[in-house]
Amino acid sequence: MPAGVDPGLQIRCGVARAALGGFDSHTPPPTRWRDECVSWALHRVVCHPADSAWPGFWAPKAACERKVVEIGFGNGDFLLALAQNDSKACFVGIELSVTSVTKAARKALQRGLDNVVLVMGDARFMLKEAFPPGTFDEAYINFPCPWPKKRHAKYRLSHGDFPAAISSALKAKGALEMTTDSKPFAEEFAQAISATGAMAVDLFEKNPRRAVRTKYEDKWLTQGRDICRLRFVKVDDFALPSESEGGFHVHRILSVKTSPARAISGTSGGEGTHRYFFGGAFSGDDGTELLQVITVDDGFEQRFYLRFVPKPDGVLVKLDECSQAFRTPAAKAALAAIAG
Repeated sequence: MPAGVDPGLQIRCGVARAALGGFDSHTPPPTRWRDECVSWALHRVVCHPADSAWPGFWAPKAACERKVVEIGFGNGDFLLALAQNDSKACFVGIELSVTSVTKAARKALQRGLDNVVLVMGDARFMLKEAFPPGTFDEAYINFPCPWPKKRHAKYRLSHGDFPAAISSALKAKGALEMTTDSKPFAEEFAQAISATGAMAVDLFEKNPRRAVRTKYEDKWLTQGRDICRLRFVKVDDFALPSESEGGFHVHRILSVKTSPARAISGTSGGEGTHRYFFGGAFSGDDGTELLQVITVDDGFEQRFYLRFVPKPDGVLVKLDECSQAFRTPAAKAALAAIAG
């Protein structure tokens, strides 16, 4: 990683790989790309909540009196416009796409915005594990995929843990706004959020004219397509407990007598909705081994690498420096299997 970039940058490998043209984490990128990566200083905007740098990164932002989150910010234009209009508030974006996070981070740095935080990950999990209950004053969701087919219903934000997670993340009297061009989804989403018992529908309007809009909103309004805008207010206390124990420490996880990486590659385990799989194992000339680990906890998936480093008294197992992972039940089960 280029000098000057905080080693706690997540996406060090995720976002950096996208920014650097797809180079893997162990291949030094050309100098011109390294210089560009430094110039963008992504670590000022992007940090992974499982990273050891997260507490120091988030602390000054958490001190802001007003905090706003957008779920699935896409190209980032809506979130950044809000941030430009209110420099005293903190604006958090949560997004699954590494490409979207990279592009939005570059835009934020270009515009000199120091009140923006970008997190790459599943909002259902990040809202619970990265932020204390009652963190946000406002939340926005702009045109989420309605997944109209029945067989895809489980992917809708109206299903699963999301309604509870977003309700927990909001302060008392905090507001959630969702816009969509699918009326059936809007009605289903309203029922799901209201079912938490903590949120009440405050507004359900057709074809709103908002001061800040997304590019799709402008396009669809121009085409005459109907848009639904829903607004909810938190009317009752509601908080979800954290299910993980924070992130793994990069430098040391455990020690074993011999490396099991090759032997356990391709195996799996776990219980119920907490499962793990050991992927490929790779060996270096110095005897170090790298093992891919995939874990799933109630639909929350993590992919990371463990490094097995030979030592005089055994083998040190540590999280690879370009990985971040929460200590979820599945992740802990995977480590227990490695420990034997």
